[in-house]
Amino acid sequence: MSGRRHLVLVGGGHAHVQVLTAFRDRPVEAAVTLISEAPDTPYSGMLPGCVAGLYSREEIHIDLAALARSAGVPFVLGRAVGLDRVNRRVVLEGAEPVPYDVISLDIGIRPDLSGIAGAEHHAVAVKPIAGFLDRFDRLMGAALTTGGPRRIAVIGGGPAGVELALAIRARLH
Repeated sequence: MSGRRHLVLVGGGHAHVQVLTAFRDRPVEAAVTLISEAPDTPYSGMLPGCVAGLYSREEIHIDLAALARSAGVPFVLGRAVGLDRVNRRVVLEGAEPVPYDVISLDIGIRPDLSGIAGAEHHAVAVKPIAGFLDRFDRLMGAALTTGGPRRIAVIGGGPAGVELALAIRARLH
């Protein structure tokens, strides 16, 4: 890496989208690489509008490869499966490791629903957000069938939970 420090961004979450946007507008001296297992990422701020039917799936996704390209940052489509801390490399599934000097992880969360009775069969977790719309579409399909669910509860009373509850209501009406 020609003597420059190498920053590796693992994951295409909002923080890394903001970093890439900032680097696009004001380039940095470091070498930067983005690694993501998906070529795009949904923008969660538009998720309620998509749930309500106001936006298509395509409209709420950010093209990570194009954003990285616009920032002059190499994009690696791959799944990080570990860190080789001794040799300072990101280990990728089925690909060569990527060396780093500094690493940032923005890979999202996976909530543990195991402590909630019935959640495994009845809950639709918003996170990880990349798979939420598929899970939500299955719920909506079931809700429109005879004998399907007639009540949908949103757990989480913050602004995002309220927006999602209102969006689901709008979609069903």
